[in-house]
Amino acid sequence: QTIRRAISENNDFTLEYRINRQRSHGTSWLEMKGHVAERQGEQAVRLAGTCTDITVRKQAEMRFRLTVEASPNAVLLVDRQGRIVLANSRVKTMFGYEPAELVGHSVEQLVPHRFRDRHTAYRDEFHRQPEARPMGTGRDLYARRKDGSEFPVEVGLSPTESDEGLLILATIVDIT
Repeated sequence: QTIRRAISENNDFTLEYRINRQRSHGTSWLEMKGHVAERQGEQAVRLAGTCTDITVRKQAEMRFRLTVEASPNAVLLVDRQGRIVLANSRVKTMFGYEPAELVGHSVEQLVPHRFRDRHTAYRDEFHRQPEARPMGTGRDLYARRKDGSEFPVEVGLSPTESDEGLLILATIVDIT
């Protein structure tokens, strides 16, 4: 479906998939990237691209996800624009959101309305000086649940480099 869509829309495509290796009895992950290299009229007659073994990367991602899920705290991974790219299952009990409800959305939705305008400036400041530290030292710090209620929290921030640039790993503890 991905390749068909790319052909019909005349776009590049990227596809990750798993294969079972008969001889080694193992599973490998591959990444295919390509584009339409030649058309005859509306018909694509040749594709060009690459296929790369990404098994090691996928295994590292799985270990990272397992570590994040094992945390007793809510854990978020946030990009430079403040979008949540990963949330562990603890966000459900702490904030009332399913992790999938948060991924792709602004981290500011977890910040009480009265602090949101300042939070963006704090986030920008962290990106100027990215070092592991507690957030809000010396201040009362609050988070906002899905139902709108507020609760006191402690937040630890850690910069994490990725292919997408600097990400912020935030661990959140409800200190009620």
